[in-house]
Amino acid sequence: MGHMGTVGPSRTDTAAFFETVLETKAPCAAEVLRFPGHPVARACARHCPPQEFQFGKELCRASNVLLAGVLYTCGMLRILVVVGLLGSPALAQLCDQPFSPARPGWEWQYRVTGERPGSYSIRKTNITDGSFTQVRQTAGGREELKYRCTLEGIFPVDFGGSGSNRVEAGGQPVTYNLEVVRITGVAIPDYDSWAVGNSWKLVIEVRGTGQQGPLRFSISGTLETVYRVVAQEAVVTPAGRFAAYRLQTTFTTRMRANAGPINIPFNFESQGTSWYAENVGLVKSIQRTRDGENVTELVALRK
Repeated sequence: MGHMGTVGPSRTDTAAFFETVLETKAPCAAEVLRFPGHPVARACARHCPPQEFQFGKELCRASNVLLAGVLYTCGMLRILVVVGLLGSPALAQLCDQPFSPARPGWEWQYRVTGERPGSYSIRKTNITDGSFTQVRQTAGGREELKYRCTLEGIFPVDFGGSGSNRVEAGGQPVTYNLEVVRITGVAIPDYDSWAVGNSWKLVIEVRGTGQQGPLRFSISGTLETVYRVVAQEAVVTPAGRFAAYRLQTTFTTRMRANAGPINIPFNFESQGTSWYAENVGLVKSIQRTRDGENVTELVALRK
């Protein structure tokens, strides 16, 4: 069996590895989940079954190399690597994506103007290779939202907070409690998906209970967000000027409330625009509803 443990060129010897052909009988990488951003890891994970993930981890460690092509079978892996200086530290782990960094101690501060003005901050805690907790702090309190990180990208796994939520409807408050049943897609995709013309989708299936006055009911349905990358442009916020991707988002709610023989559908759709900068994350967003719009801007990123 070929030995791949020595592969992992430094910046100084990168040129010597250009157009190097690496051949091995070893199947795919055991370290793909630790180094998922690396192109070798992505290729292995997509095409080899989990039980065959055994490959030299040093190749996956080499976050300063660029894979030009992969020729392989899972049993007899043949890899053609063209190595170039890349130097992107964000390729090192699942949760620390370039367009959604997960760094201990970082704090994003935002202001909101429009229909519902205010301010809030975001921190990411409990960061592991496969998950983190996003802490959103406002003047009214604190909300924690858990995220999971996979090779395909990052997605939320709950709604944050605990207990019942409350909204006003028809002059009478409605309390409700929802749980996530299933999640399909991602909110933040892997690095390769960030290109003009690309799109992705996040669908969250939920169920729960609610109450309005004496009426108790069950709730079920889906929350769907479609993201489309429409441009790459400069955007200015109080935090500075950023080179960013502009995304058009469509948020669609398809829910149904059941109370005995009564079955009430309630569906609505809203549009939004957001700007994401590499190694920063969200820098600006505009959310439009029937009642108006809210503009969120990054005020500062504390590191």
